[in-house]
Amino acid sequence: MANVKALIYCPDSQGGIAEHANYQARAFDRFTKSVPTSQIILLCAEDFLQGRKTDYQKEAVFSSRLFLFSRFAGRIGELLDKSLKILWDQSRLAWEVMTRRPDVVLLSSYAEYLAPLWVLPHWILAKFFRVVYVANLHDPIRDYVVGPKWWHDLSVRMAYWPISVGVVHQRLPEPSPVPKHVHVVEAPVGVYDLQESPEDPEAIRAGWGVAGRNCEKLKKYSTTEDTTEHRGRCEMEQPKVGPKGARVGTIESKSTEGLQGNRQETSAGAAFSHHTTSKLARFASCHVSSTATSHSLLATPASPEVVFLAFGFIRDNKNLDLVIRALTEFPRAHLIVMGKAQSQKDKPVEFYRKLAEELALSERVKFFDTFVPDEKLASYFAAADVVVLTYDKSFHSQSGVLNVAARARRPVLASAGESPLKDCVEKFRLGVFVEPDDMRALKKGMASLINAKGGEPDWEGYEKFASWDVNVCKIIGAIQKNSVPTKIPFQVNA
Repeated sequence: MANVKALIYCPDSQGGIAEHANYQARAFDRFTKSVPTSQIILLCAEDFLQGRKTDYQKEAVFSSRLFLFSRFAGRIGELLDKSLKILWDQSRLAWEVMTRRPDVVLLSSYAEYLAPLWVLPHWILAKFFRVVYVANLHDPIRDYVVGPKWWHDLSVRMAYWPISVGVVHQRLPEPSPVPKHVHVVEAPVGVYDLQESPEDPEAIRAGWGVAGRNCEKLKKYSTTEDTTEHRGRCEMEQPKVGPKGARVGTIESKSTEGLQGNRQETSAGAAFSHHTTSKLARFASCHVSSTATSHSLLATPASPEVVFLAFGFIRDNKNLDLVIRALTEFPRAHLIVMGKAQSQKDKPVEFYRKLAEELALSERVKFFDTFVPDEKLASYFAAADVVVLTYDKSFHSQSGVLNVAARARRPVLASAGESPLKDCVEKFRLGVFVEPDDMRALKKGMASLINAKGGEPDWEGYEKFASWDVNVCKIIGAIQKNSVPTKIPFQVNA
């Protein structure tokens, strides 16, 4: 069996992209353990996920941030530093590929910024050295324009030059925004694990100024690594004859497995107790019994107050201002915002704080911009009733927070453009999806969740669909089928 070397490129040190790269690396590492001569290395920044321990090999070769010009040139200096970091990271990746000679390079995300200035070495490595570039296309519809339109369009085209396989989370529209030379494979974003939490959700609610609820203590439950049988092989849908006669079958898995900086512990899971609020608890906390989770429904009464949780980076396209304005219609609703502004171009937390004050909502809208430790994350989601994912119409991707909410068994209030986020929420009834940027629709959705007008979420169905092993299996299958199968040792057998 051939020796294979794969590099995973992730210059982001925190956030949903870093989490996604971490889970993909874990899944790849599980498969490669059946092939002792293979090697998977994650290239990252020195503070990747705040120094979280991982089982897979990672090497810190990128800086988390540059401060050459921003200290004395303000906004222009910050843009210069970001540009230099992009160029440096891409140049360093090219150097690592040239010196390590991997068979596969998996990009944690597709990025086109300044592509005409850095793409040539990667194109040469892909074209003449047969390095297979695979990119996670989290947002293939590149309608967010930076700089002149002609430069943006040129950058988008050139950034695809070295890429052989593109990983998307939903079927692409026609005409496809992805060039024809890129083989597109649909792969789900997996559910995130949560660490067992010692914090009391009722104490957290009390700290938020919300009436408590009678609930069970949090229990530990198995993660994907505990419940999935990893045999270093993938089985795909619709059997076909693959490379060297290997047959592609059906994915087998016994179970499944963004964020304030969107990070959470990945080594252990935590079960959320399911609370009851006359109607809301029946919607948010349906009874589930599976190999991966164990929940019970209590019959004790609970607070009529409903907590909406907005978790993760604060960005303008999350429409938090609309959510705050909508709260004026619901005197029993609270909003907890946990996160920091993602960049200087986004409105700061102070903007939303002042808006809440102007609307006399300061007692029901609370802001926390401090870091949430891994061991407390489960309790914060357990203390909330609904998770807010109200993106505007420009959002066409998936949300990492959705997969934390799914593990926590918390319904979501969601909006977005056509996206895997919309598809998953609607298909598996994970909450209420409303039209983006529409105040009337938002209020109607909030009322629906507060009054529990909806069916039970299909948490189990979503977890089976949203599997990191499925994600990686589909990537491996696409590489074998469309690139250099003789170099890839993972066997695709029935």
